[in-house]
Parts: sequence; structure tokens; C-alpha cells
Amino acid sequence: MDLKNKRFFAKYTGKALAQKAGAALDPTAPIREITEKFFDYLDTRERERTRREEIRFEERKAIARIQSERDIIIEALDRSFEERAKIFDGLLVFLDEALSKDNNEAVTKLTDALTEIVKDNPFANIKDLRSHIEDRPEEPFDL
Repeated sequence: MDLKNKRFFAKYTGKALAQKAGAALDPTAPIREITEKFFDYLDTRERERTRREEIRFEERKAIARIQSERDIIIEALDRSFEERAKIFDGLLVFLDEALSKDNNEAVTKLTDALTEIVKDNPFANIKDLRSHIEDRPEEPFDL
């Protein structure tokens, strides 16, 4: 083999290419890359798992808040209708009494009062109650 062939052979052999390429032909590079990608995957998986737990926590918190608001609104409606029923009962007793005594002036005033109570929508107060709850979500609320 002459010198020209030796140079050609040395130039294109694996050893020469490996020396030129340096780290590019490092046999541990694929293993390092796979390991790096695996740990990236584990990190991403853990972050996403934590994120899902946070979402579940927020979901449970929102559901609890909605249920609490519902309970407050139902309680407010119950009390409102109980109060209205008591007022109606009292006014109707007075109306029966006024009718039995033929007191037309009292009958007129009592029917006006009954009409005003009927006009008052108890659900309108719920809107105010709801906005109060939304404005102060962390503040305890008593009816």
C-alpha cells in the first residue's frame, strides 16, 4: 500500500471519521438523550398531575360555594314566604273582621295592603342577596 492509499484509507476509516466527528459519534449520546427525554417526561407528567389536582380542588371548591349559595337562597325564600304568609293571615283576619262589621274604609285599606304585598316580588330580593354573596364570597352571611 503506497502512501497515497494509506492517506486515503486513514481519511475515510471509522477511526478518522470518529476523530473528526468527535462527540457526534459518542456511543452514549443516544442513551443520554433517551434518559434526558425520560426525565423530561416524568417532570411533565408530575406537573400535569399536580395541575389536574389543582383543577379538581377548584372544582370541589366551586361546587361547595354554589351549594352554599343555593342553601342561603332557599332559606331566604322560605323565610320570605313564611313572613308573607303570616302577614297575609293577619291581614285576612282583619279583613274578615272589617267585612263582618261592614267597615268599608278598613276593607279598602286592607285590600290595598294585600295588593301591595302581592305586587312585591320575593324573587327580586334574591337578586340583591345573590349580588351581596358574590361581592363578599369569603364573608360569612347570616339571614
